[in-house]
Amino acid sequence: MRHMTQEELAEKVGVSISFCANIERGKKGVSMFVLRDFADALDITVNQLLYDRKDNQHIENIVVLLQDKSVSYLSWLEQVIRIPNDAFLNSK
Repeated sequence: MRHMTQEELAEKVGVSISFCANIERGKKGVSMFVLRDFADALDITVNQLLYDRKDNQHIENIVVLLQDKSVSYLSWLEQVIRIPNDAFLNSK
């Protein structure tokens, strides 16, 4: 999704390529600190690393779209989202 090679990810996190590969294969464990470093390097949450992405694909897409937006834009968008959300919840 990030179009990043294992080598680029390993460098960004500060681990060896072989360590990165072993983590991906499930042959090595990581500390919470390293897990957080991987999440930061990928611009995702630790939860997204730990849980199935298919369940959160829409949320992930929205997060990517909203990265680097201003606080005023995000505040406006939150208000816009609340209108159909409240209407949907009230219609049930």
